[in-house]
Formats: sequence, structure tokens, C-alpha cells
Amino acid sequence: MAASPWKWPSLALMLAQNAITPIVFRYATTGAKEGDRFSTVVSIGCQEGLKLVLSLVLVIFEHAGLQGAWAALRAIQPGDSIRLAVPAVLFVLQNAAMQLATVHLPAALFQVLWQGKTLVMAGLSVLLLDKRLVRSSWLAIALMAAGIACVQLSQSKEGKQASMANASEQRPSLGFLFVLGGCFCSGFAAVYLEKLVKQAGKAVKTSMWVQNMQLAFYSLILTGITTGASRGTSAVADPGHQEPSHGIFHGFTFNVWIMVFNNAIGGLLVALVIKHADNILRGFSTALATVLTTILSVVCFRFEVHISFFFGGLLVVGSSLLYGGAVKIPGEWWNTDPCSRTVKYE
Repeated sequence: MAASPWKWPSLALMLAQNAITPIVFRYATTGAKEGDRFSTVVSIGCQEGLKLVLSLVLVIFEHAGLQGAWAALRAIQPGDSIRLAVPAVLFVLQNAAMQLATVHLPAALFQVLWQGKTLVMAGLSVLLLDKRLVRSSWLAIALMAAGIACVQLSQSKEGKQASMANASEQRPSLGFLFVLGGCFCSGFAAVYLEKLVKQAGKAVKTSMWVQNMQLAFYSLILTGITTGASRGTSAVADPGHQEPSHGIFHGFTFNVWIMVFNNAIGGLLVALVIKHADNILRGFSTALATVLTTILSVVCFRFEVHISFFFGGLLVVGSSLLYGGAVKIPGEWWNTDPCSRTVKYE
């Protein structure tokens, strides 16, 4: 079977996008104090609106015209579609947690800690999907947990933090809690979607671009309701306020719009890579992106890489490669389920 022509371009694009995402987040979320900062919910709504439009363009391209795209959209089953509302809500919460985490955490530290979503995904896969992990996978999970602990306990900071607009507001411990919440949302959403695919069995599969449209649609509904409710609450709380209220795009600087666009294409790139590349290459791409983010953090924010951060980051990158199958430990013992004599590898 010939390799897809999109295999390497999609991997390269995802690598670049993953590497710059924490940098873009950090610039956008630290450019103003809390009172002047953009609305997280509105930014996510803009992101999902853009993703909806881009997904529609890809559906039209995939089905060679408007007629084919319309037929694909009409084939959506309401019962199947409504189930996607759950991961859509989780993805909105995940995106909000990511933004709020980078208000408080250096970009490189955030990138390493964010790999903790693999731990959540692994645990939930065992609990909810009855997956059986081989010994090398359990070793990878233990190494990742140790690496994340080392990184969190490190004293690595950004030299430019003092000059950031929100320097006095940054609380690393709060940022860690946001990362933790985001990891749980990301891991649960991934396991939930996998469970939906398994329940569908051999039924006709929905195009990933159509699925992205549905996820974006539900996300837009949630962010729209949240934005309307928050603005209505503010008006009721202070009805006699004479100064004009801020518009919904208050605080949307150039860096914020770059973040919105980057996030919108990020989900599409993940779908593209899943379609055209294998798990091993995706694992290498994710690991390399973590390394590149650290290098970019040193250049952009004068990030100080202490020995505990370096060692912990090395453990996290290595464990990601081991868990994803990009690196394997030789020997049948490491590649068997500890509860069975049968060789099983996810």
C-alpha cells in the first residue's frame, strides 16, 4: 500500500503547531492584567467558529463539491450527533484550562506537564474500555509520573517574567491545577470518543471533518450561551453603571488572534495526522515538539533550564515514546500483559 502524500507534510505541520502553541498561549495570556485581559470564553467561541468554517471547506473538498458535502451532512444521524455534545463540552473546558494555565506557568513547563494527559488516558482506558496494558506500558506510566513530579518541583523560571504585564498575578501552583483539570478533560474526551467508535462497530464511519463540524457546532452553542449569560449577569449586578461596558472583543490583541487561529487549525491537524500517519510517528512528533518548545522558551522568554527540569523532561519524553510504541523494550516479558501469558500490545 502506497504511503499517503500527506503523511510527512501533516506530521511537519503538527510538529510546528504543537511546538509553538505554548509560546503563542504565553504571549497572549500574559500581555495584560486580569481586568484588561480578553475573555477566555469568547476566544474559544471564535476558535470554534473558525474551525467550523474550515471543516466545512474540507468536507466540500473531500466530497468534490457542494452536492456531495450536502449529502454527507444530511446523512448525520441526530442520535449519533448528540453524543458528541459530551466531548465538545470537555474540549471547551480543556481549552479554557490551557489558557488559564499559561497565565501562570512558563511555556516549557506547561508543555511538559501537559503530557500528563497520557496518564489520564491510560487510566481511563483501563477502567472504562477494559484495556490491558503490557509491562512496558506500565513502566512508561510510572516514568512519566516521576518525570512530571521532577518538572513540577524544579525551580526553572523565565527571565522575562518580571516584565510581563501580569507578573504580579502569576501563581504557578494555580497553573498546575489548571493543567491537571485540562488533562482530565482531554483524557476523558479521548476515551469517550474511542468508546463511541467501538460501539459503532462496523457501521458507516462519519468523515472526521464532519465530526469536527459537529464538535465545533456544540462548542459554539456552549460558548455563546456562556457569553450571553455572563454579560447579562454583569448588567443585572450593576444596572446603574454609567460607563460604556467593554465589547465582547475587549482585549483581543494581535497575539490573541494568532492564538485563536493556531488553536483552530490545531484540531484539524490532529485529525489529518490520525488519518495519514501511524502512532509511532505521532509519538516522535509529540516528543520532538516538547524539546522544540523548551528551546523556543529559552529564546523567547529566557527560560532557565535547571537540572531537575532537564531530567524530568527527559523522563517524560522517553516515557511518551515508550508508551506510544515508538521505542520498545526487547523481550517477551516486557511485551506481555502481567495478568495474562498472552502477548498483547495496544
